[in-house]
Amino acid sequence: MQDYLDQQQLAPFLAMSERYGQLYQRMVDMLEKLDPDELDRRPERRAAIDELPAGTLASVWEDIDATIAGANVGGQANIEEAVDLHIGAVEAWIRSLEAQLRAG
Repeated sequence: MQDYLDQQQLAPFLAMSERYGQLYQRMVDMLEKLDPDELDRRPERRAAIDELPAGTLASVWEDIDATIAGANVGGQANIEEAVDLHIGAVEAWIRSLEAQLRAG
């Protein structure tokens, strides 16, 4: 099985998937800190997202290009750079929310 995955050159994509999974969990954890009742509303929110027309973003944070538009990457970012910038931007946003919570 590993030989097949290696032949398909999937390792970078699996690594990106892992990083986004960890980022998603941090976002969910932050939502719980901001509003403990938010997690109870997840089924309703998911149902609302399912009703959106195809191609509609549920959040601007999902749009990698829009999120990193202000980053100075010296031209077009490759996918690895784009993912790094996107995850970095979302992590910075989470850190700013954490700072706001601490400041109270």
